[in-house]
Amino acid sequence: MIKKGVTLLILSLTLLGICAVSYLYTPHESEEPVFVETQSGEITFSHPSGIYTETIEVEITCPGAERIFYTVTGELPTEKSRRYKMAVELRAKAADSCTSITARGLYPDGTWSEPAIATYYVGKNADQRFDTPVVFLTCDPDKLFGYENGILVEGKLRDDYKKYNPGKEVISISPAGFNLRGSISEREVHFEMLDPSGTSVISQDLGVRPFGAYSRARKLKSIKLLPRYDYDAEQNKLAYTFFGTDYSNDGLNRLVVEYKRMVMHNSGNDNGVLMMKNALHQQLAGDAGFPDYTRCVPISVYINGDYYGFMWMNDTYCSEYFEDRYGAYLGVFEEVSGPERSKPDKRFYMEDMPAYAYDDFNFMYEKFSNLDLTVEENYAALCKVVDVENYLFYYAVNVAINNNDWPSNNHKAYRYYRSSDEEYKEGTVFDGRWRFLIHDVDNVLNADGNILNTYLLSKTASRRSPLFQKLMERADCRDYYITKCMELVNGAFSESNWVARIDEIHASRLNELTYYIENAERNATNFGNVDSAIKTMKSNASRRLSRMVIELKSAFKGVVSGSTYQLDIADSDNVFFTIGTYECESYSGKQLVEYGLSVVPTVAVGYRFDHWLVNGEAVYDEVLTVAPAKKDEKITVSCVIEPVDDMPLLLTEISSEGSENDYMVLYNPNDYDVSTVGYMLSDLEENPKRFVLPARTVKAGETLKIYCDNNTDFESFHQIFAPFNLKVGETVYVSRGDELLQSVYIPDLRNTSTYVLNMTDGEFYEEAG
Repeated sequence: MIKKGVTLLILSLTLLGICAVSYLYTPHESEEPVFVETQSGEITFSHPSGIYTETIEVEITCPGAERIFYTVTGELPTEKSRRYKMAVELRAKAADSCTSITARGLYPDGTWSEPAIATYYVGKNADQRFDTPVVFLTCDPDKLFGYENGILVEGKLRDDYKKYNPGKEVISISPAGFNLRGSISEREVHFEMLDPSGTSVISQDLGVRPFGAYSRARKLKSIKLLPRYDYDAEQNKLAYTFFGTDYSNDGLNRLVVEYKRMVMHNSGNDNGVLMMKNALHQQLAGDAGFPDYTRCVPISVYINGDYYGFMWMNDTYCSEYFEDRYGAYLGVFEEVSGPERSKPDKRFYMEDMPAYAYDDFNFMYEKFSNLDLTVEENYAALCKVVDVENYLFYYAVNVAINNNDWPSNNHKAYRYYRSSDEEYKEGTVFDGRWRFLIHDVDNVLNADGNILNTYLLSKTASRRSPLFQKLMERADCRDYYITKCMELVNGAFSESNWVARIDEIHASRLNELTYYIENAERNATNFGNVDSAIKTMKSNASRRLSRMVIELKSAFKGVVSGSTYQLDIADSDNVFFTIGTYECESYSGKQLVEYGLSVVPTVAVGYRFDHWLVNGEAVYDEVLTVAPAKKDEKITVSCVIEPVDDMPLLLTEISSEGSENDYMVLYNPNDYDVSTVGYMLSDLEENPKRFVLPARTVKAGETLKIYCDNNTDFESFHQIFAPFNLKVGETVYVSRGDELLQSVYIPDLRNTSTYVLNMTDGEFYEEAG
């Protein structure tokens, strides 16, 4: 790590009541002045970072160094540190221990090697300790916990505030080290992460900052991770599949495997209680099909070898988030956050805030909040600057969970600003309209909370959400919103899915949570709190549907009677259903008698839709429209599909590295052999017959690999070659005679990845090699 001076400017001067003061980040008292560093040799350890169940002796070498010094407390080694003379013994005992070694070599000319860091978790049963990833942060402890410089403590800033403001109440957001924001709050650390098996998957230097608002005052602090080339010349992202198969939102199903910004989250306002509400509600929003939400995975965190706590690793919204989710772009995405109608939240300093975006949003919001949106001209103008369906969906999600810390807080929106070299792309996130981000959903009321009527639609609520109130005066927006609310509580937020997600997420963190409760100095919860909170959440899930009906009836008198009918869609092999944005294999829910819904089937490859059976009667429209029904009426639906006879050969896999390994795979889905006679492949729409396949027989259930012109794999010798290569942005066409069978667009895939047809939904997905 490179030692840097960081000046901490005290920004809240009026609060402190003192003249401008600056604090210079200085080395720990035990350190010597910074030496010139050189690349003459590199520190190496005999054992890699990891988990060890037997005693190890770690040898440290540095070619050309006269002496080697090391520390086990995070400080940069100096000549006053421990001198390496013999292997460092780390004994495997009954009780596990964690040791981070920072070492560097001193050369004869007085220069120093770059420091190197390795962390070892050692114990006789150490391999049983983790079932989550484990993070090791290593740095001079003064950076994080020092009185003048620490960003995870109250520190001198808090004492000065008390000193110069006697008698003034001290609250969570009063000046403190952990309340610093922007670049002055950033510290360089070494970040290493092991997967649950103990394999090191990330090791790099990066920046960290405290994260959050009021939750910064918790004993366990949220920490934002900021990889930069300034800290690590080889990597400015965190490259790891934190969230399993995490796909892009652009319809191309690209894998997201690198993250520019991450947060190790302390559970926010839920810290000390359930400690999973944000993770749970973000996941439910994703289940519902809301496009922009944060993924979360439990982790264990150690700082300088000391256990820090159980946390959640979250991705976070930033420019790279939008690139990963929606593809490369020339312009810029800007986010705004704070109260809905007056952003930003002026309680919190925001460095480099995009003032033009905040002005843009606030102007838009005030303008349309004061217009009659039942006038079509006004509404059409709003739709040009706001994705209204996304806005109403966003509102429905927050109402479904009874978000108590919104919309006068945690209201987050974004839009795209095009470059001068492009036009806006209508109907996409690149169209320049405002859309919304699920954010900080950890402070929720119980099922009886009813924020719809108390926060949003009451006479006093106009100060919170006047735009929402204006939209609810329109029948089409009101109907969309009511339908979306019922879709949520019958789908992603139904009791069955909600409870299943509670059990799944709780199980994913139970081992680490147990260790945290039993061992952490910063623990603020116990199993009594956790068990009680889980019971409450499950009770909320069981009552949310009935409560939603009551809330909608109260909010929309004369529109919603409160009467319902029952709709059941039977599970069936080789088909799933989409209702609004919710995908399911079966469905059971209560619908308001005033509203119907549409059901779209997705049939597996090799089958075709035939008809629906609705209360025993055949319906042949592929998209089923369920009309409003009578009170307590029961509607049962099943989908009838049939196998497709004489399926053509299918393009099922593409490799498009663009170097030496491009190929395509054709698959025979039939139970009999198929000839390639008449089949053609091309990368040109205007010339679908560019490559006529030679005659081959593809046996039932087997594949045929076609190599591209640039492929030099040994296995490709004497095989079928297509006279073209595959490039990003091209489309591959498969034809038989004059019939176009398939066209597959090639996205920007990562090296060694392939693009594979999913036989369940007929879409291509990137698969890691």
